[in-house]
Amino acid sequence: MKLAYITSSFPYGPGEGFVIAEIEELRRRGHLVEIVPMWARDKQIHDAKISELRGSGPLCSLRMLKSALFEAICFPLQALKILRLLLCCKSLASLARTILLLPKSLWLARVCRQHEIEHVHAYWCSAPATIAVIASSFSRIPWSMSCHRSDIKRNDLLKEKLQSTAFARFISERAVTMAPQVSDVLEKKAVVLHVGVRVPKEVPSASKNVPTFLCPANMVLVKGHKYLLEAALLLKQQEQPFRLLLAGDGPLKTQLKAEASAAGLLNDVHFLGALPHREIVRMYTQNRIFAAVLPSLNLGRGEHEGIPVALMEAMSFGIPVISTRTGSIPELIAPGCGIMVPPGDFRILAREMQRLIDDPELCRRLCENGRRRISEHFNVKTISTQLEHLFNGQSPAVMKSHLQTSDIASAVGDFAAHEEFRSSIYVHSSSV
Repeated sequence: MKLAYITSSFPYGPGEGFVIAEIEELRRRGHLVEIVPMWARDKQIHDAKISELRGSGPLCSLRMLKSALFEAICFPLQALKILRLLLCCKSLASLARTILLLPKSLWLARVCRQHEIEHVHAYWCSAPATIAVIASSFSRIPWSMSCHRSDIKRNDLLKEKLQSTAFARFISERAVTMAPQVSDVLEKKAVVLHVGVRVPKEVPSASKNVPTFLCPANMVLVKGHKYLLEAALLLKQQEQPFRLLLAGDGPLKTQLKAEASAAGLLNDVHFLGALPHREIVRMYTQNRIFAAVLPSLNLGRGEHEGIPVALMEAMSFGIPVISTRTGSIPELIAPGCGIMVPPGDFRILAREMQRLIDDPELCRRLCENGRRRISEHFNVKTISTQLEHLFNGQSPAVMKSHLQTSDIASAVGDFAAHEEFRSSIYVHSSSV
């Protein structure tokens, strides 16, 4: 098929690297995937060898304005439908955003017809989905959307989008519960399909170097870097050799670096900045990482983690992970597949990092079970097959029945893993 994927800014800027594996897998299967960034607001960082629709970078340009005028004149009935959509905006901010997106939306409708695009997929249910629903209305090309977390919380014309879309792919079970209950529309259109990662055929052997922990996350409050630095200080005070690599950028970087310096941690903690996806993968394949750590927080009002692809990738390489019981992370780290600690408790976090260093057998079992978990439930090959069916017109209801059957078949294995690791992996309330 010829597909158009609307992103927020990918392949520009450091974000949205999680989409690479899915797009590359679809391309490997012979599909043409054209990228349409809503707004190319930064330099290109990602090196995905995927074509971008010519001229799609700017949010608005003279060419787009001409295309928008042409579409509005040639398709007046569709233009009236868009006016009705504008009337559904619940706030002036929502109305202003939608009007701002109109030129690009109408430009995309025309370009999709010219390129014979068969399906448009918006990778967020916020502004990218607004572009998709308008472009689909003018081009008559079916469209769909992926719903994550903050985009659902924004609830930007979500009811109208659910009514129009071919399907709404939610990336976690928790994400579905965040969506407003729109009578039976949500039930008919929603399907839970995780973001997937590629599972390598071989994994590196266990590292015998100084234990190196990696935290691949943007430096924002929800990621909990502050508590990771405090855990690192405890390890240092206990004279435990280690290295901590912080791969990411963000508004808290300067503050976190100052805190690490004040604690005397700069010889042990290394700020790598935003890294291209290939650099993270290279660290895994070169056996440089002992474990991945993501001490995420729940900030309330829907501000929490989805299912972090950073942890998925580490697990796929047979690397143990430590994270927190927040957001949708428990959907990823099933019993026996990783270590979960209470959010915001650096003492327990340090203790579990130390336990991982001291117990090679625990590491081995976590590596095996984590890798199996990704292969069975978060494998981009399986997820891409399911997306292919949906892109080709399979109803979400049929897809959900297949997925439920698969979940029942895997439940026995998950229960066995839980029984085996219940005492050794979970941090119980009695130890908090």
